[in-house]
Amino acid sequence: MAAARLIVMTQHPDIDDLPAFALRMLNTEKTARIQQHLESCPDCRAVARDYARIADLLLYAAPLCEPPAHLKQQLLDRIAGVTEPSGITVVALQETTL
Repeated sequence: MAAARLIVMTQHPDIDDLPAFALRMLNTEKTARIQQHLESCPDCRAVARDYARIADLLLYAAPLCEPPAHLKQQLLDRIAGVTEPSGITVVALQETTL
């Protein structure tokens, strides 16, 4: 069994790494190094928190759009035909508008 590797970051992350960290775009090793660094660096932790807030708001930046009718129907048809491993068949519920 392989021993866990301790990853130590002795300096602040690169300038582009904190926004990438907030967007969850970094590989596992770099993410672990930054997480460890953030535990001991309040300045970087504050910057990372700000980037995370901005990243969360990006979800609302794109306008909502209605999918093409044929695509929506294909998805509903697939959902209606899915069978769970336990043998339970998942059925599509009637669509309602809000």
